[in-house]
Amino acid sequence: MKKQLLILCLGVSLSLAACGGQAEIAEVSSSQQESRAEGSSDTAQTEAVQSGTAQENTAQTEAAQSGTAQENAVQQKDLLEQFLIGDTAAEIDGDFVDLTQTFELDYSAGSSYTLNQLIGQLRKLDEYGMLGSKEPVITYAMLQNRPGEDDDERGMAVAVDFENNYETNRFLYVLKEDEGELEITLAIDGWTRRWATLNPYGVVYEGGSGGAGYHGGMTYVPDEFEYRELEQWAEVYPGFTFYLYEGEELDKVNAIITECFEMAAENEKLYEVMFTQNKIGDRVYYTYYVEDETLKQQVEDLAKKHNFRFDPEADVDAARADRAKLLEAESIYQNYDEVTWTQR
Repeated sequence: MKKQLLILCLGVSLSLAACGGQAEIAEVSSSQQESRAEGSSDTAQTEAVQSGTAQENTAQTEAAQSGTAQENAVQQKDLLEQFLIGDTAAEIDGDFVDLTQTFELDYSAGSSYTLNQLIGQLRKLDEYGMLGSKEPVITYAMLQNRPGEDDDERGMAVAVDFENNYETNRFLYVLKEDEGELEITLAIDGWTRRWATLNPYGVVYEGGSGGAGYHGGMTYVPDEFEYRELEQWAEVYPGFTFYLYEGEELDKVNAIITECFEMAAENEKLYEVMFTQNKIGDRVYYTYYVEDETLKQQVEDLAKKHNFRFDPEADVDAARADRAKLLEAESIYQNYDEVTWTQR
């Protein structure tokens, strides 16, 4: 009996000792958790402060950049307005591109002109009166930089339209601001049947009639409003031939077109065949368009006779896209929306 009692007491003692140890461990664990919780709270507060500061700094930076861009845009528009009223001159840029076809003005690099002086020179060269006697209509537009480029880099365009009794003649100028001065980077002309215009990014499109069965044009793309050629193109129907870019290919294509014209005397549907010439980069592409399968076969037979192969339309499109990518203009060259013009 005593032995059993002794064993029972010993068991109770061990049990109490064990419980005491667990209580102590639990107490330490609770203390550590509190410490960790406090540390976590401090870290969260620090991170929140840092995040808030970073967001505030980012917002301030963006606001400053936006303010600078707006300020630059205002300065550029002020310069343009001074040019429009004749109070300031614009210098011909060192990389100026002259695409005018009717009047040969002196666009020597470094020379400067007010808008009135440009108009005066045009009048002086108009010996046949094609510009008419009316005062020209002057419109202007602000141009955007390419997507992803600096917002404060903006170009400007001025169009001078002369109206006579038969048509309108246009002279279009692209300008940019450089260190507070205006520079003219491009000049191009057009008329009612062969027009010149711009999209909002300053891409130049020119094209139209060169005769009853001949159409042609060009596309130029800007890089900070300095211009490079994307493409020259022409379209002819039987009865007309191409005359640019001499060489064996041109001779063969013109021979095919001439025979097509001769065959059209017996089959007038052949007059519907349109032949195209596209100069893209260093290469000239030739293709044709007609829906009738029988006519297609006749054109292919003529090409085979002259040992010539027309380029597939897909190859011309791919070459144009590659050229645009090379000129970093892939995001702007297919935007055919005309820029919004404002009358002076």
